[in-house]
Order: sequence, then structure tokens, then C-alpha cells
Amino acid sequence: MFFVMTAFALVVIAQIVNLQFFQAKEIKESVVAKTAGYMTVEAKRGDIYSCDGALMATSMTYYLVGMDLSSRALDDKDFNEFIGPLSDSLAVLLKLKTSKEYEYELREARKQKKKWYKLHDALTFSEFTRLKKFPLFNKGKYESGLVYSRSIQRKRPYEMLAYRTIGIVGEKAIGIEGAYDLDLKGQNGEQYQRKIGEGIWVPIDDANSVDPVDGGDVYTTIDMNIQDIAETELLASMRSHEADHGCIVVMEVKTGKIRAIANLKMDTAGRYWEDVNYAVGDAIEPGSVFKLASYMVGIEEGKFNINTKIETGNGLYKLYDKTVSDLDHGPYGTIDVRRAFELSSNVAVVKSIMENYGKNPSDFVNRLYKFGLTEKLDVQIAGEPSPKIKSPGDKGWSGLSLLSMTYGYDLQITPLQLLAFYNTVANDGVRMKPLFVEKIVSKEGKVTTVPVEVVSSSICSKETIKQAKEMMESVVENGTAKGIKTDKYKIAGKTGTARFGYTRNKFEEKHYRSSFIGYFPADNPKYSMVVMITDPKKGYYASEVSAPVFRAVSDRIYATMIDTAKAIVKPKNFVMMEKVKPMMQADKDIISKKLPIKNLLPQKNIAFRVGENVVPDLTGMGLKDAVFLLENMGLNVKISGRGVITKQSIAPGTHIAKGTEIIIELS
Repeated sequence: MFFVMTAFALVVIAQIVNLQFFQAKEIKESVVAKTAGYMTVEAKRGDIYSCDGALMATSMTYYLVGMDLSSRALDDKDFNEFIGPLSDSLAVLLKLKTSKEYEYELREARKQKKKWYKLHDALTFSEFTRLKKFPLFNKGKYESGLVYSRSIQRKRPYEMLAYRTIGIVGEKAIGIEGAYDLDLKGQNGEQYQRKIGEGIWVPIDDANSVDPVDGGDVYTTIDMNIQDIAETELLASMRSHEADHGCIVVMEVKTGKIRAIANLKMDTAGRYWEDVNYAVGDAIEPGSVFKLASYMVGIEEGKFNINTKIETGNGLYKLYDKTVSDLDHGPYGTIDVRRAFELSSNVAVVKSIMENYGKNPSDFVNRLYKFGLTEKLDVQIAGEPSPKIKSPGDKGWSGLSLLSMTYGYDLQITPLQLLAFYNTVANDGVRMKPLFVEKIVSKEGKVTTVPVEVVSSSICSKETIKQAKEMMESVVENGTAKGIKTDKYKIAGKTGTARFGYTRNKFEEKHYRSSFIGYFPADNPKYSMVVMITDPKKGYYASEVSAPVFRAVSDRIYATMIDTAKAIVKPKNFVMMEKVKPMMQADKDIISKKLPIKNLLPQKNIAFRVGENVVPDLTGMGLKDAVFLLENMGLNVKISGRGVITKQSIAPGTHIAKGTEIIIELS
């Protein structure tokens, strides 16, 4: 036993010598690596704005705050002198414990020399600024024992509005967030930190730390008033018809700028939300809205014109085992091309194309290539597929392929790609690239403008464009969309009701896609628009499902385009606010600007068009938007009252420093 114990003692002594003299450096480095080191400090991600300055996505800063009560720099005299006032202040700000509870716990933690006593895990910037001015903490983080770390969270003041287009941040970033990630994310910094608890790291003053550089701001082409209108009307129609999903896009004709885009999907609970960007990423069989391209091919090549007669007979056309029918609303007998387009006759378009291109289908497809319908739009956000339009010789081409293509089947194209084609017709043959972003502004103030882009100066002759426009105007004047005709302005467009199905339990179910694509005012096009609603359960014809959405949106947009002041006779009594309360904010904005109405407090999007550290005009703004904006500027916000903002303690346009207190009054 003596020799065993002696041997064991010698082994222990040898290991001590080894650790002390040979492995000491390695062990120290390992301990330091686990308890201290340089950590990445995330840069504040830039904001995303609408074209009219509304804040669509922003990064909010939050602070994990606590105290190191073992700090040698924390003097006992200072601690005992200020612990009472500090506890009072913490109770008022944090509202988690009473002043006596804070004082007792802090004194106990001081006795135990605790390295970490948590005060709060998510203080806002304004709250954190207040906290640093509290007794004891105002001596600085080292002498007070104050420790904290910063985290950044992405927020959306408008929540789901344009959700998929704005996109999300992360490993699989999508939308504008993904496309402009390099501009938005800035450059991360490095800070020497030490570990004070499980998963809790706090900064240590170090000369080699590198401050982060915040990201730049992205200004989209989205107009929030138009976006609000478009999304509201689409949602109302989808709810009414119990549709599975749908999309709407509003494009500015001359520039290609996307002023509104919404994509809604019904979830298992029957609620609608933005799940997939159908407008950009969903290539589908479009149905009758493709007939415009088919007729334009024949018109451009001189095969026929809008006055050419077509014999549709008994409303049936058969080729091999495929029968094309007009019997839902026909037969139509002998009609010209214009009338065939107005009525959306399947037989007429099939006969027109098959008789002229049946023996040379490549000529038809080649003209579609020249129209640009086979090319991607190469838009600024990811996820756009290439159109799938087959040619003779391609896999899957058959004797029925040309027949099906003429009225929008056996091909795939996205709603946005179709809209771009219709927009080209509205723009007299000039094809514009759809734009989602107007400019990028760096934190240094450098502005990078995204120019409008002409993809093709002319896709066809002026005569073809002229006849195409006449056909689309006729659809609304006398055809399938005459239900949306208005005497206030002209609408041009085309309805489409595409059928698709799938097999479930060996039974084929019928599903429909209702579409309307067009532009307005037809005599001087300003906006083009696509409305596509898929699988409605109550009604499915485009004339009753999608076309009314187009009209509702175009009416409200058109109201902002006209100068109504000259046409107004001033009423004897002003309309009071109570009579217009149920209206949407966008409508209130329009009314308050155009009509002699008092007591309206429209949301002022101009308030978001502010320079750095300049107080905006908050009058009439909602509390949510105002707090987002002010806290993001670093102001300490105090609130009084309820409702909308009527007063602010700092005048608009005033240059201020971060941490400044501003009081906003609501009523």
C-alpha cells in the first residue's frame, strides 16, 4: 500500500508540473476563448420605403441590460449613496418590481459579488437612453457596473401589406430584402466581449474594436395609397367568392414602375395572407387573356384585321380528339375579329390561327418571340421563371399544341409577364422593364437612382397596336367586360376564364382561374393592371370575379388623377368627420385634398420624407407609425392621449440629437 500511494502521489505531482509549466499557456488560451473574445456586432439594417416615403420595413434596436456587481470600478460609497434613487428610477421605467424589491436584490447581489444581475432583456433605444441617465448609471458603464448588449429586430409598420414583395431576411432572403441585401445590411463590426452567464456576452472596452457601418435605405416604386386600395379590393373579392388564391399588380405605363402588388392565399383556417408571390413566380396557363397575343400575330403579319369575317358555325370546332366550344354563351355564327374578341369566342381565335398557321406553326411561335413573350422580364426580385412556350420539334409538341396555344393553354406564363405585354400595347409598342426599386440611399447620403429601362422600342407596327387597342376598348364597351364600363373614363382590357383540373380520388375536379388585364384611361393610358383570382367557389367568370376588382381599383386611382376642384359647387354645410369614419385612410386622403371637407385628419405620408435627425410633421399620423419613425431616429418618445396625433413638442424641421425627448399628444 505504501508503494501504491507513493506511485499515485508521484503521478499527481507530475501532472501538476505538466499543467503548470508545459500546458499552462494552452489552457489559459482555451479558457479565455470560452469566456472572452472578439464577437461580431451586427450593423443596423437599412430601411425600406414606399415611393411616397411611407416606412415599409425598419430595424428596431433593443438592449439586454444588467449590472456587474462584482466590478472593482464600482465604488462602495457610490453604490450605497445612489442605490435608493436608482431603485426608484428602475421601478418607474421598467415596472417589473417595486423600488424596495430592486434595492434589496441589488444589495444582496453586491454582497455575493454577482457578475450578472439582469434588469431587462428588450429595452427600446429611447428607454435605454433614459436608463443611462439614472443615478449611478450616469457615471458611465465602468464606474456604475452597467453592462448591456444590443440586438436588432426587423419590423413592418404596415405588417402584411406587400409582404412577399418586401420580402424577409435570413438564409433564404426573398423579395426586395433579398435582392438588395448587400445595400441594406451594411458592414458588421467587431467588439471584444466577455461571457458573464449562459449565452450572455457583454462588451469590454478595447482599442481594437471596430464599429459597425449601418446599411443604406431602399426606396421602392410602391405607392402606399394604391397598394392599400389594390390589396383591399382583391381581398374583398376573394372573400366574397371564397377563392383559393389571387394576385393583383398595378404598373405605371410609361415607366414600368410597379405601384402596387398583392398576393393572397387562403390558409386552412379560411384566413387570407401573403404566402407566395404568385404575380412574379407562378407560371400558369392564362386562358383567354392570351388571345390578344394570338390575334396580334395575325394582324402584324397581314393574315387578317379586326374587320375580317370568321365563320364560327354551330359553336364547335374539332381537331383529332379535341373539341373547342363556344356553347357556354354562343354559338355566334359569322362575326368579325373585333366582335370575336369582344365575346371571347374560342372557335373564332382557333379557326383564325389554324387556317393561317396550321401548316407553318413555327411562324406563329416566332412572332411570339418577337413580341418578347418568351423572355424573362429579369425583374429586381428573385423567383421569376422563364415563360414556357413550345416550338415545333420541342418535347411535348403535338398536332394539338398550336390549337391549344391560341387561346391560352399548353403554355405557361406568369401574371406579371402577361401584364408587361399588355402594358407594351398601352405604351404604343414600347416594352418597359417592370421596376420595384427607384433608388438606394447610403448612410453617407449617396443616392443611387435606378433608371427606367426600355427593353424594346417597338415590338410591332403602329397599326397592329392601334387595332389591338380598339379590340380591348370594345371588350369593355360592348363585350364580356361591359359590366365595368363607366362614363367617367375609358377602360381597355380582356377577360379570361381558364379551366384547370387535377385528379383526386379518381375523380377529376373542375377549377377555374378568373383574370382581367387592361389599362386606363384608355385614351391616355396611365396605369396597366392585372387581376387574377384562382379557384373561386362562388362564381368563376372573369366578368363577375376579377373585372369588378379592376374597376373598383381604377375608380379610386382615377379619383386621385383628376382635378375635381373646378367641378365642385361648394355645399352649404360642410360634411362632418362622423359621416366618413368608415372609409379607408386612402379615401380620406383623397377626399380631404379634393373636396371642401373639414375635420378630416389624413395620414401624412410626407412625414416620412425626412432628412436624418430632422423632426417630421406628425400631425394626423397614427401612433404606431410615429413611434416607429421617432424611435428609429433615436428620440425618447412620450405619449399623451388617444387617437391621432394633434400636437408635438418639437416643431417639424427641427434638427435634433439622438436621445432628445419629444412629447406627442393624441386626440
